[in-house]
Amino acid sequence: MARILRWGAGISGVILVGFGVWLFFSVGLDKSDKIASSAGLFVGVAGLAVSIYSVIIARRQAAVPPTAPSGGQPRIEASGEGSVAAQTIFGNVVTGDHNHLNTN
Repeated sequence: MARILRWGAGISGVILVGFGVWLFFSVGLDKSDKIASSAGLFVGVAGLAVSIYSVIIARRQAAVPPTAPSGGQPRIEASGEGSVAAQTIFGNVVTGDHNHLNTN
């Protein structure tokens, strides 16, 4: 997915640069500057709208407290070789194959 986004961004950048060069040579510097300023206004407003929407979504997700399973205690699970699941740990913990804790 990241590869597709990189390619899309690269292709979009090349298209925009090409459009800017064409615009500069076809209508001149003064008129192309005015067009670019107007386009920049709309891009800025769209970016502001997206950022406001993102803040609203983030606050909604932060406001919803995580639900604990019935029984009051969260359920902790681990699977696979060498997996460790712990709820409350006091003291030293060493995990992994052939690891040890030196207390000297």
